[in-house]
Amino acid sequence: MRGVRAIRPVRFAIFGEAGSLLQLFPVEIDDIAAHFFVIIERPPGDRVILGTMPSNPPKETTAYAIWPVYLLTRTIATAACSIQIDTPPQGSPPLPNNLTEASLTRPEIKALLQRGKAELLAAMSPMPQLLQRGDIVVQMEEPHEYIYAIESGWLSRSRTLADGRRQIIVLFLPSEICGIKTIFMTRQPDAVEALTPASTRRIHYKEACDLAARDFAVAMHLAWQLAQDERHLHNWNVRLGRANGEERLAAFLLELRNRLTALGVTSAATRYGLPLTQQQIADHIGLTTVHVGRLLRRFRELGMVDIRSNEVVFLDNVRLLEEIARPMQDLVGE
Repeated sequence: MRGVRAIRPVRFAIFGEAGSLLQLFPVEIDDIAAHFFVIIERPPGDRVILGTMPSNPPKETTAYAIWPVYLLTRTIATAACSIQIDTPPQGSPPLPNNLTEASLTRPEIKALLQRGKAELLAAMSPMPQLLQRGDIVVQMEEPHEYIYAIESGWLSRSRTLADGRRQIIVLFLPSEICGIKTIFMTRQPDAVEALTPASTRRIHYKEACDLAARDFAVAMHLAWQLAQDERHLHNWNVRLGRANGEERLAAFLLELRNRLTALGVTSAATRYGLPLTQQQIADHIGLTTVHVGRLLRRFRELGMVDIRSNEVVFLDNVRLLEEIARPMQDLVGE
């Protein structure tokens, strides 16, 4: 930038008031929020928030909008470039999670949970139910009497409103149990749908109740699965209520990475299959498809992550994606 003497080359980014990245500077900017957040990005990926400046440009011109930022950055760019911050370089491995789901589980009940899961699975139907993408396992607002163990594929719990709007509430992955609410409710408030070709095995809720009454380990495993569902719901309650678009999408992509890794999919650390359409992603994280598309494009341009043919691929600057998501992740990085 002319008029700025910097120790090293810098890039400037402009963020809107809600934390929404508008564009890298200098580029054309159209819809600018009430405040500028000035970010200096230094090689190899350091990001420093320098401050905010109110803006109420009376003219709808790019030059007029950018001018206050130019004045601010011209006076502080040199100092900012000398700031030393501990930001990992591009190409580094993912930030470590010292806590895992296993490490948080009380040691005195681990064996009990494992035995309960084994007993429940052994009591389920021996022949798997094969599902195609889009098959409805549980109809919303209809009676249902079965609990399901997912052997392969992805399922979702969702609710569709009268006007057609839909919220995907929870994603179920292989080895997880879904439909436990059939034990307690005659009609189900939400639908369960296959997002991919899948196979499940099932047990009638009365059989599950009888088994839980005879074996405390089964009762504990059912309670643990409900606690897992609740943890995921709490995470998304926080994100939908407090996260901006970048944080929601980053947390979503990394939550799936960490869940799949915990299930033994070692390749998920660098890439994994994502069988959701852009509309389904939007329905899960509470944004429009247009917004999701713009965010994915920005993430790709900033070298964080790309989605290619329904596959999530983490790029060299994945650490920046992790930093964006970190405030919205729970203790185990989900």
